[in-house]
Amino acid sequence: MKSETIMFIHGMCVTPLFWEQWVDYLQAKGYRCIAPAWPGRDKPIDALRGSHPDPQLGRLTLADVVEHHINVIRELVHRGGNTPTVCHAERSEASRP
Repeated sequence: MKSETIMFIHGMCVTPLFWEQWVDYLQAKGYRCIAPAWPGRDKPIDALRGSHPDPQLGRLTLADVVEHHINVIRELVHRGGNTPTVCHAERSEASRP
């Protein structure tokens, strides 16, 4: 039986590291966790800070971000994974398990 997959989606002003503690916590409980970066947000934090303001981020639309995450889910399912439960948070309180 496949383990349940949880996909964490971060907001515009953070990176996948926002979810790091949740990923660690839930992986220890047997869940498969993924936290894909937004387009262009897959760089180290120092590099992101060094590129501020980032014109690539300024050109992203909500449709771009949604399509990116849909493609991540499609690829996951295509490779034999299950459709993930998706988590998104607007507030920093969600960053602690």
